[in-house]
Amino acid sequence: MDSLILSRELGSIDPSLLRRYFTNRQIYALQRSLTTFDDGHGVPVLAELPKLPSSGVNALAVDGGEGRLLLSGSADGSVRIWDLAQTSPSDLAPRLHPTATLRGTPQVKVHSRVPNPSKAIAHTAGITYISFYPFDPNALLSAGYDHRLLLCSTDPLSPVVSFSLSAPIHTAALSPIASHLLCAAGTADPYVRLVDLKSGSSSHSLSGHHGAVLAVAWSPIREWVLASGGVDGTVRLWDIRRSSSCVGLLDAGDTRGIIGRDTTAKFGGGAHDGAVNGLAWTEDGKMLVSAGHDSELRVWDGMTGADQLITFGHAIQNSHVGNVTPIHVPRAVTAPGKRIVLWPNERELLMVEITDGTVIKRLAVPGHLIAAASGRSQRRAPGPLKTRITAASYRGGGAVEVYSGYSDGSIVAWKPRTTEESLVEDLGEVVGEFTGRDRDGKRKADILDDVLQDISLKRPPNPF
Repeated sequence: MDSLILSRELGSIDPSLLRRYFTNRQIYALQRSLTTFDDGHGVPVLAELPKLPSSGVNALAVDGGEGRLLLSGSADGSVRIWDLAQTSPSDLAPRLHPTATLRGTPQVKVHSRVPNPSKAIAHTAGITYISFYPFDPNALLSAGYDHRLLLCSTDPLSPVVSFSLSAPIHTAALSPIASHLLCAAGTADPYVRLVDLKSGSSSHSLSGHHGAVLAVAWSPIREWVLASGGVDGTVRLWDIRRSSSCVGLLDAGDTRGIIGRDTTAKFGGGAHDGAVNGLAWTEDGKMLVSAGHDSELRVWDGMTGADQLITFGHAIQNSHVGNVTPIHVPRAVTAPGKRIVLWPNERELLMVEITDGTVIKRLAVPGHLIAAASGRSQRRAPGPLKTRITAASYRGGGAVEVYSGYSDGSIVAWKPRTTEESLVEDLGEVVGEFTGRDRDGKRKADILDDVLQDISLKRPPNPF
């Protein structure tokens, strides 16, 4: 490290190389942060997961610009916006509150099949997808089991227009580069729906799947290319400009790819021995990662569709009913030649290297902490459905942070662990054992406040 700093000062290396070295170290140092998310109902306790009063967190997304705002979509149809920069760096145990909330309206049924701004209301069922509008930071798009795509304004947070697709929506995707404003939606019907957000019409459907479509992903380098995965175990590549849009099917074990197969073989075979519920391109479009109910992550050549034959042993778990997207760590923060993916592995985040199948790290929250957050006895293990990771998002914007949502309504922040945070957490657990019988929790809170204040005053200066 010292040699890299000296080389930077001498001008013999690019400063970005040193920055990449430090961010790569931060990736490997990711641990559960002491950050808590609280929407004002109940008081989260330090060293325990905060339990939000709403239903489970189904979708998370961070804005792609500054990486400051976090969106969360819940199983009750509610949308929340969190300001990740509302606390100071010196705060070792920050508590975040939503800056805006759009409550779900489950008592209302929506039958309108055309967009009507005057009738736009919040989601009436669970949200399955949420993201910021790629070309307008003051707008967001969400999809849900109430059959609707919902476009909302963020200031103030309110529904603007909705698009009914007449079927439960399992997932959706907007192209990060396209000049068109087409949103691809995977529904309970056996085809991909393309909705033109500019005109408000459903432009056309991509048929070919035999069953519900659980995953869709636009290519980051070719604006007309789309990948989709369904319960039939297939991954299809589409060129939406063509009359016969399907370019071909990805076939497990095929090392030649779609280009190397004849016309008949292009449309045969399957990608997984089970439903495909996750798809994600690398940022350069050279690789595509798919996830299936056969507990496999498959890595495909993004240019040819060839199977890269990467195996992760028995590390992968996947029994999610809906869409779960693999999270690619940006190449700008990883070592050269490394491609790291974070996979929501049931009750843990699994960090893997997709070029060689190496399992780098498992990010898991201790079971007793989840039990405490769920209002259960710490001696009882929480049920697997209550502690399952249902969504995850990488922050970006220069920050090395990951956020995961759970089926019990919790949101956990994963950040590079500092010495001070480790000490605070360890002391918090010890104090909790001695003051656990104190029902009002006042003594515990006072002791932890003293510890935090003492460490804040004595923490060493940042050498950089």
